[in-house]
Amino acid sequence: MVDAQKEKEDRINASIQIRKEEVQRDLSYHLKERNKERENHKYEATINNYKALLVDLVKRSDMSWRDAKN
Repeated sequence: MVDAQKEKEDRINASIQIRKEEVQRDLSYHLKERNKERENHKYEATINNYKALLVDLVKRSDMSWRDAKN
């Protein structure tokens, strides 16, 4: 009887450990995806800011094309 109880506890603990590992893998995957999306948004924002800056430089009439280029 004691052995049966011990085996049951061991199976329960093993199941819990397996589930913890599964949850950790899923969490790691989702965090990586979130970081990838965040980096992508930052990149897009940087590109948009750069394009807006270029448009502003080109619109300024007191600058020559070569000055705006540099």
